[in-house]
Amino acid sequence: MRRLLSATASIATAALGLTMCLSTPSQAAPITFTWDPAATGDSTAGQFTANNFNYSDFATIQFPTNTTTPGSIIENGFLIFTSFFNGTSTVPTGVNTRQTATHPGFGLYEQFTTTSSGTGNTTNFTGAFDSASVTFYIYSTQHGLAHVSFTGPNHTPIIVLPSGANPLELATETGPISGSPNVADINQGVPTASIDTLFTPNLGEAGFFVSPNPSMPLDLEHAFTNTTTVVSTIPSPCKPTATCFIEIKGGGGNGTFFGTVVPEPTTLALFGAGLSFLGLVRRRRS
Repeated sequence: MRRLLSATASIATAALGLTMCLSTPSQAAPITFTWDPAATGDSTAGQFTANNFNYSDFATIQFPTNTTTPGSIIENGFLIFTSFFNGTSTVPTGVNTRQTATHPGFGLYEQFTTTSSGTGNTTNFTGAFDSASVTFYIYSTQHGLAHVSFTGPNHTPIIVLPSGANPLELATETGPISGSPNVADINQGVPTASIDTLFTPNLGEAGFFVSPNPSMPLDLEHAFTNTTTVVSTIPSPCKPTATCFIEIKGGGGNGTFFGTVVPEPTTLALFGAGLSFLGLVRRRRS
C-alpha cells in the first residue's frame, strides 16, 4: 500500500508540474513575416520577407522635477523604418527611398507617445515605461521622403510628409506587455530603452500583412540605443528645479516580432491526463 501511494503521489507531482508549466505563458522564437506594400496602393513594391528591422528614432523626452510618480515622464516621437533583415542578412525592400517610374520605393513610420517613471536625473536615471501608444503608417514616397522637425516650447516633434503622401494606418500598438522587457534608462546623459508592445494590425489593410495572419496576436519588441552625437538636453546643464527636455535626433532602434506559444493538441491531451491523475489521488486519499 505504501508503494502504491508513493507512486500515485509521484504521478500527482508530475501532473501538477505539467499544470504549472502549461499555465505559464512563453514566448516563441522571432517570427518571420511577409508584407506587401503594393497592397495599400501607396507603392508598387512587391512582397518581402524578414524577421527584424531597424529604424531611426526622433523624439523628445519631457523630464519633470519629480520622476517617481507613474506617468510623470512623457516622450513623444517618430520611428522611421530604414532597413529590414532576415537574421543578419539585409532584405531589399525599397523602404525609405523615393518612388520613381523605375524604383518602387515606399515609406514606413511609427508615431508614438510613452510615459515612464523612476529615479535619477537627466545624467543617470533608472526607470520603466508605464504606458505606450503607437500608430504604424505607410506613405507614398513618389514626391519625396518624410522628415521630422521639433517645434514649440516643449520641443514637440512633428513629421513633415511630402506632397501626395497619402498616409495609411496599418496597425496600432499598446504596452508595455506584462513580464516583457521594460527598461527606460539614461546612462551618462544617453537614453536607452527596451519595451514590448501588443501589435494589432488594421484589418482594413489586411492585404499588407501577407503572413502571419493579421488576426494573430504579436509582441513587438523594441530596443533603442543612442550616442552623444544624437542627444541634446535643454537647457544644458539641466536644472533640478525645472522641467528639462531631452531631444533625440536620429537615434538607433531595432524591432522584432514574437508570438505566444499555443499548446498543441497532444500537449492538451497530456494536460487532461495529468488532471485525471490528480483526481485519482484525491479519490484514493479519501
